Amino acid sequence: MNIKIISLFLAVCIGFGLTAFSQEASHVEVLYVSGTAEVCFRNETDYTKAEEGMYLESGDKIRTGHNSKMGLGFDENENNILEVDSDSSAILILKGNEKMELLEGRVFVTIDELPAGASFEIRTPAAVTGVRGTDWVITASADATDIESIDGTPYIKSFEEDGKLSDEETIVLAGYETTVERFRKPLIPRKMPRERLRRRRNFRMQMRKRAQATRQLRRSRRHYRRSGRQLNRMRAPARRY
Repeated sequence: MNIKIISLFLAVCIGFGLTAFSQEASHVEVLYVSGTAEVCFRNETDYTKAEEGMYLESGDKIRTGHNSKMGLGFDENENNILEVDSDSSAILILKGNEKMELLEGRVFVTIDELPAGASFEIRTPAAVTGVRGTDWVITASADATDIESIDGTPYIKSFEEDGKLSDEETIVLAGYETTVERFRKPLIPRKMPRERLRRRRNFRMQMRKRAQATRQLRRSRRHYRRSGRQLNRMRAPARRY
């Protein structure tokens, strides 16, 4: 009898965990917006002004203007946050470990909580970079990608000339940075300037504070959802999610 109860309990827990992970991976929420930030929903052609509370899905496009930013939450508790910096463009992927394709510009990422064995990866034209829990900065262009490790040890894999992703990982220790050009191996990691590292760590704290400032607002929106109302009234009416 006890074995049956334990088995049922484990099945419920595992099922709940898989459901939570699935929900986490299916969409992200816009936590905050500053300046000019826009999104283009999958299968649509026009960009829409991004606003706090929007839910974005795989295939949605993001772009920010000058002196603008957009914060995205990848979990309910704001443990995993990504900020799209000014003059950037990206596409959400949300498939497996890959979460975003950064086409151009810069993103700041802070990851505190992932399921066991999972990682959080960003694709760029030159490489795929990821972490299993850390803070790092990615700056991408069509020809090169810069990786700055604020805390933890992000990894980076370059693309080979045939377009295949290399199996070789380059680890970037905390306080170090590297550059990878398209179809080339990453450079040997080098120490970041101390002042820039300090600014990056301060910036991480600011990201956390901005995310926490929206928490109460998100709770009120969850109440709307539970009461049967449309949580995201800012999406195009024809958009299903």
